[in-house]
Formats: sequence, structure tokens, C-alpha cells
Amino acid sequence: MPNVLYNNNSNLIRRFQRSSLSRQHRLKVSQKASLKKNAHNNDPEEDIPFESQFGKNSEAYLRELACSIYPSSLHKSICSLSSYPDLQIHVFVALLVKNFINSWYGTKIPAKDDQFHNEIFSIIQRLLGSVRNNNIDFELLLLDDLPYIIANHLMTLQICKTKTTNKQLIYQQYCRINLLDEARYPYTISNVIQDSLNSHSTLQIAFIDSLLNQLLLGRVADSAMEPYYVIRLLAKISKKINDQKSKVNKNKVQSRFPSNFNSVYKYFRFLFDRRKEYNEKIARQFSERYIFSFLLCDVLHLHLRKPILYFLFKMILSIPVVNFILKDVFGRYLVENTIRNKIFIGGSMNFLRTTLFPNDNSMGPRTIIPTGLEFELIKVDCSDEMWKACLTLKLNYLLGLRKDDIIFLVDLICVDKSCSKLLCFTLIDCILAHLTE
Repeated sequence: MPNVLYNNNSNLIRRFQRSSLSRQHRLKVSQKASLKKNAHNNDPEEDIPFESQFGKNSEAYLRELACSIYPSSLHKSICSLSSYPDLQIHVFVALLVKNFINSWYGTKIPAKDDQFHNEIFSIIQRLLGSVRNNNIDFELLLLDDLPYIIANHLMTLQICKTKTTNKQLIYQQYCRINLLDEARYPYTISNVIQDSLNSHSTLQIAFIDSLLNQLLLGRVADSAMEPYYVIRLLAKISKKINDQKSKVNKNKVQSRFPSNFNSVYKYFRFLFDRRKEYNEKIARQFSERYIFSFLLCDVLHLHLRKPILYFLFKMILSIPVVNFILKDVFGRYLVENTIRNKIFIGGSMNFLRTTLFPNDNSMGPRTIIPTGLEFELIKVDCSDEMWKACLTLKLNYLLGLRKDDIIFLVDLICVDKSCSKLLCFTLIDCILAHLTE
């Protein structure tokens, strides 16, 4: 057989060459077709913007957008939704349905009824009703539990970064220190949501598991927890602080404060009247919340860098009227005007929707995450912007911050994406615990 193969005059050689050339030609043709198909699928012109006679994000626009996705049997329910925030949440879910469900439901899985879409709509309604019916202790959640989880995360990352030389073992070391099972999340979260729905439908249970575990808490969370997005966000916030500080108008700054003695008197009189009520109901001093130890000790290390300043902070926080002012600001501005504010929640959902679905049609193109030297330069830019913001706010004098601290924080954020993802799951788990208790 070798003599035949190496014989230049053999017919088998020419037949083998023709066969090989034919295979190479078919491979090139298939590669070109695949590239053409991918280019067609990634063509931004294919993401046709949703057209409406109403202004974008207006109530009529959102109702029309939801009705264009959901079947006609749900149009009456969509028109009866409250403007904020139910409508914004349902529109966001509708776009998820369009991009990740309508592509197979009714096509790959033949179906002519609207029961599945009705179930999705009903699930969201029940989840919203469950959240509304729960009275959450926001002071305990936002000022004690969540700061403790974040502080523990930062401390664990610092230990892993200093003691683990192999980056691939950082996540395992992180789970070992926190006594966490690597397979615990995201299934614990989806199980809590499944229990709250109390569903007996096998199809609905399978859909919720797929939506949460594979999509939202899987691919979406995996992309959102990229260190690149976090440091870009920190850089944008720092740049905004620097730009606003450079454009401050002294007259506007002065106009924020009471301009006469009468206004100051009325404000302190209001505080004095409310202080009696505060002292009767309070079971714990506001300054005893963990958030203050988290900021002053765990993050800024003020008790080590500037002990006298730390002592002054603690003395000021121990004054009863200061406790009342802090509690009043937290309850009135942060909770009532932000967290419980329906317009704020609806606006946040609009921002999330327009970020993921710029044209209210297909999901926007996935960002290419830079690596290597390009990513290191982005980290340097982020550290520089954050340090400029610290200098603008005089935090280097007030809190003793150094640029090395900013660089260390940026490096800590970029240690391991899986650890950040686990932090996100732990925070969600804590919030769900408060919702279901």
C-alpha cells in the first residue's frame, strides 16, 4: 500500500487530491456562510427601534410596548396597571419574554394558546404584591446587615489576595473562609422565590428555575459582576464629582441653607418637638448601627490613622440631637423619597431597560471586556479619577486617605469576579430573608 500511495502515476493519488481539495473547498464555503450569518445577526440595523406616536418612556408608550409583546388577552390587564412602578417592571419583563422566550415558545415548541404568557404576567403580579405586603425594617437591613456582609467580603478578599498566590484558587479559599458551599447559589435564591409563589405547575416551576438560575442569576449576573463594569462605574461617579465641584456657583451653595434666623429657629423647633417622640419610641441609638463602624473602622481605618478625629466623630455621634437628625434624614430622604418612592423605582427600571434594550427591541450588543495591558490602563485611570475626587472633597486631609489606598481598593475589586458574584447572591439572599420573615 505505501508503494501505491507514493507512486506519482497512481490514480489513487489524483483521486485523494481531488477529494482533499473538495473537502477544503466545502470547509471554506461553510466558514464564509457562517461568518456572513453571524455578521447578519450582529448587524445593528437588525435591532429596529420600537416605533410609537408617544414619547419614549411615557405611560402611553410603555403600555403600547407591552401590548405589542403580550397577547391580546392581557391587554386589558396591562391598561389597568398602575403607572409606577408596576408598568415599568412589566415592560422590562415583557422584553425579556420577547428576547428569550418567544424565540422558542410557539415555534420550536408548538403552542397556540396564551396560557404561558398569562402565567408569566401573573407571576410578576404575585411577586409585586408579596413585596408590598411586607414591612421591612430598613434600618436593620441597610445599616446593619448589608454593611456587615460587605465588610466581611472585603476582609475575606484581602486575606485571599495576600495568602493565595494562585488566582485560580482564590474563589475556593473565599468560600472556605466564609463557610459557604460553592453549589449553594443561585439555587437557594430561586427556591425562596418558588416557595413564595406556592405554585403546583411543573411548567411554571421549570420556567422560573430557568429564568432565574440560567438567565438572570446566571448569564446576566456573570456579565454584570465583571470588574470592568464596576471600575468604570466608580470612574464615572468620580469624574462627575470632579466636574460638579469645578462648576459650583457660590450663590447657589449659599441658597441651600437658611438665609435668616427665623428659618433656623423653626428648624430647631421642629427638631425639638420631634425629639420627644423619638426618645419615646427609640429602642437603640442610631449611631450604634454597624454602618458607622463599617465606614470609620473597616473602610477608612480612622481609629488607626487619626485617632483624635475618630474620637471627635464618636463624641458627636453620641449627642442625642445628632442621632435624631441622622435618623430623620435616613427615614425621610433615603427610605421615603428613594426606596419607597414609586417614581424613583419606576425611573430605575426605565434606566435598566434602556441600558439592556436601547431600542426597546433586541438586547444591545455585548461589551467586549478588555484584558491584559488595556485593562491595567483602565484600572490606572479609575484610580486617578477616584484620587482626584478625594482631593476635591478634601478627604485626604479629613480622613487621612492616600492614593495607595485607592489603588489597593481598585485591585481588591478586580481580584476575582466569582467572589463579587457570590457577594451579590449573599446580598440578595439577605434581602429575601427580610422580605419573607
